[in-house]
Amino acid sequence: MAGAPAPTIRFFAPISTLTEGGYTVLTGNDSLRRRPMGPIIDAINKLGGWAISSRMNGLPPLIVRGGGLKGGEVEIDGSISSQFFSGLMIASTRFEKGLKVRPIGELVSRPYLEMTREVLRKSGSHVELNEEIRVEPVPPKNLEFKVPGDYGLAAFHMLTASVTGGSVIVEDLDSTMPQADHAAIDVLKSFGVEVREVGSSVIVEGRPKYGAKLNLKDSPDIFPIACVLASFVSEVSEIRGVAHARVKESDRVANMSSELKKVGVEVTELYDGLVIRGGNPKGGVKLDSHGDHRIFMALLALAAATREGCIIEGEDSVADSYPSFLEDSMKLGIDIRFSP
Repeated sequence: MAGAPAPTIRFFAPISTLTEGGYTVLTGNDSLRRRPMGPIIDAINKLGGWAISSRMNGLPPLIVRGGGLKGGEVEIDGSISSQFFSGLMIASTRFEKGLKVRPIGELVSRPYLEMTREVLRKSGSHVELNEEIRVEPVPPKNLEFKVPGDYGLAAFHMLTASVTGGSVIVEDLDSTMPQADHAAIDVLKSFGVEVREVGSSVIVEGRPKYGAKLNLKDSPDIFPIACVLASFVSEVSEIRGVAHARVKESDRVANMSSELKKVGVEVTELYDGLVIRGGNPKGGVKLDSHGDHRIFMALLALAAATREGCIIEGEDSVADSYPSFLEDSMKLGIDIRFSP
């Protein structure tokens, strides 16, 4: 899983305990080997399994022993990622005792757990999501399921349409299925962008008009999008609640700050977000995605809205989530040229 995102390891670590025996090694590229995995390692061990970080630092590669897991009760730090909880919820349908998990501290990205619960319920599993998460040992049954369009990825085209003064219609989205990144719709509206939801389509037009004060604790992947919107309004915007965005594919708080400053945007970095006073970003500079697919896609929108354009490094990163992103952007009229 060399190019896989962090959820792959965080989901497959507990799933790997369900193999008949032997050991599973979970690793990835340099970016993935910097992602914290301590909470899922600790949870597996406390639930009667065996898992370690091969470097003994809580980071991949992970080694997980199979043979099944008894399950039971466990506590997990909720401030880093909801992915640890989702992975356990999926695997625990086959634990001997099921699962009861209590988040320690503030739980971030809760809508992702609601999505996990909804899919498991549709497959016949018994899941409760309240202050604690309870999963009964009822394995999923056959499930026919249409994967809905991804609001988080579609939002980058909505962003580009807005900051360039254009419009876009994105189809095949499903607002009835829980998605944390549906929050992108409210974020766009917070900046004064005109957004209409018509059935399974979202229509976006109009530039951002005013600043916004946002807490993106439950939808941190929208953070780069909000930063770019804030860069095109002269009022001050405050985007907070995303301390956990520092341990994504890159430190998104620090990296968005550094890249926005390159185009002349006034930025103050906080421990959990940014304060941004934008206006008229200047192109003609080289921007760095820091190997982060969401930063690259956000910077493309930023560059497209400048008169001079920009050079953006790290286009290969989009393969992590949206391999056809550049092709689709060009279909929408964005002028993209590739350096030799």
